[in-house]
Amino acid sequence: MVALVAAVGGAAVAAPGDDAVREAIALFNSGKPAEAIQKLEDARPSAQDNILLHNWLGYLYLKTGQAAQAISPLERARELDPANEEALRNLGNACLETGDLDKARACFEELTRRQPKSADAFYSIGNVYLRQEEYAKAAAAYRSALELDPNDARVHNNLGVALQNSGQVIPAVGAYKRATDLAPQEALYWTNYGLALKESRQSALALEALRKAVAINRDDYAAHMSLAEIYAGQGKLTLAIEALTQAARIQPDEYLAHLNLGVLQGKAGQNAAAERSYLRALELRPGDPEALNNLGWLYYTQGNMDWAIERFEAALASDPKFSPARQNLAAAYQAAGQMEKAISLWEQAAAERPDDPAPRLALGNLYLKQKEYEKARQAYQATLKGGPGDVPGLIGVALVLERTGKLAEAEAELRKALKLDPNSATAHNNLGSVLERAGRKDEARRHYERAVQLEPGHPDAMKNLARLGIRS
Repeated sequence: MVALVAAVGGAAVAAPGDDAVREAIALFNSGKPAEAIQKLEDARPSAQDNILLHNWLGYLYLKTGQAAQAISPLERARELDPANEEALRNLGNACLETGDLDKARACFEELTRRQPKSADAFYSIGNVYLRQEEYAKAAAAYRSALELDPNDARVHNNLGVALQNSGQVIPAVGAYKRATDLAPQEALYWTNYGLALKESRQSALALEALRKAVAINRDDYAAHMSLAEIYAGQGKLTLAIEALTQAARIQPDEYLAHLNLGVLQGKAGQNAAAERSYLRALELRPGDPEALNNLGWLYYTQGNMDWAIERFEAALASDPKFSPARQNLAAAYQAAGQMEKAISLWEQAAAERPDDPAPRLALGNLYLKQKEYEKARQAYQATLKGGPGDVPGLIGVALVLERTGKLAEAEAELRKALKLDPNSATAHNNLGSVLERAGRKDEARRHYERAVQLEPGHPDAMKNLARLGIRS
């Protein structure tokens, strides 16, 4: 905001309100804006035609965060002098802050016509375009501002925002970088720079930028959230948890920070902490299906099936179409020995997600355990699409064939699987089992050994080798 000049001295005859303006300016300059506003408001009824009083009053309201109150005096100043550019600028800013974007746009577009050499005018209209999501126009306005003043960090930063929102991430990175060069102590610019670098998959540079942001401002929520995402992607759970803990501290009522914190704490084996995080997320969003599902999964991994089932059922009651909860509930019922309920849910999940092989694989595994071999075969067969994703289904079909004594056919299915994925330890181990049953122990041994090479410690392959009297 450009301060107004109090040009009230030197008048032959003092206009009503001039003395109030002088006193208000003195109060404002001495750090008493509230008293300055009151002085002008007291003089306002008797000084309705004093342009400077109305302009100053509107400006002071803006400076004290009272944009709505600024509009009336600024509109009066404009009525008295339509050519008054400071009133036009201040009115545009007041309308922008109160969300009257169309009126703000009209003010600033007029201002750019009146002041074609004003970088600030183009910056202001760019801000309006940005709020209206007209990103190409915003970028053009910011570039016009930079032609007039190439060293304004605010403009470079906002140009980055406009470019990034229009999908031009690499140019946005350059704009943010320039903003950080010009204003290296502005945390927001480092955060925006880091977010754009993360989006462009430059993780190392993004980490550096985001660390600078939180070093300047430890309460930068967005920076901590993004740091957590990068650390988690790198498998650095401790650092990711620390970053999310800071984010939750900064915005304790932000659901996503607590939800994500629970996920990472669960992965790190911090079960009690994960439970607290999920419960906090549910306080913020009661009945949220994702938080309920995650909490249920936490209980599932701890073997507490009753609590897991209760949470999965609550998630589905909240959102009957939330498929992850249905699949997890099926797994929990299965683990609890409630096979009919498990089968029903797996069948529902398979119908809901015809392109997802997971429910059908789970059905096949369940039928296999119950020795319902034909149903198991059909479930596994339904996952086969003729592509690389067929490996689990082929292994399942082979298991059914082996269990029913069709060793040659089982071998053929497993060799199909290994052709698609030569590095499948499970396929090698299962092929070894089929070959061993067929009396081809040397071939079986080689496949068991290969399974252990591919997956050191593979339990089934190691047991099979031990049975053959071979140490892995």
